[in-house]
Amino acid sequence: MIQRLLLYQNILGVFYNNFDSLDGITSKQKTKLVELKLTDLDWNLLQSIHEVLERFNNATEMLSGRSYPTLSLAYPVIYSLYNYLNNRSSDAIENLIKEIMVEKFLQRISPTSDSKVADILFSSAFLDPLVHKTLLPEHKSKAEKFLLNEV
Repeated sequence: MIQRLLLYQNILGVFYNNFDSLDGITSKQKTKLVELKLTDLDWNLLQSIHEVLERFNNATEMLSGRSYPTLSLAYPVIYSLYNYLNNRSSDAIENLIKEIMVEKFLQRISPTSDSKVADILFSSAFLDPLVHKTLLPEHKSKAEKFLLNEV
């Protein structure tokens, strides 16, 4: 929805620039439309939100495959999102959004390193030759220990 609104930003600008010349709109409707007009700050905020959420949309699509295994892909996707949220950009609004999201990300998505979920996540990445090289050394070690204990 945000993407669609951003797509029509120029058209809405033309609409508001030619607003007074439109026929068939009552003064009450014009007043309501003026109240709904987005400011430059609103557009910047929408653009920043879109930038951040686009990463999560891409991650969701990547992990939604049905014809190939996706559990081993979860590791690089999760840590890529985590790194993205912690990297600052030149956009102050985007950075604020990232700060808000990283806290929730750690609570809800990123597994704590001492959990069974983390052990399974690290092990699936460890066993996938394409993902194995992306593992942090401490995660490789945890995966090896977990797999040896399970076998």
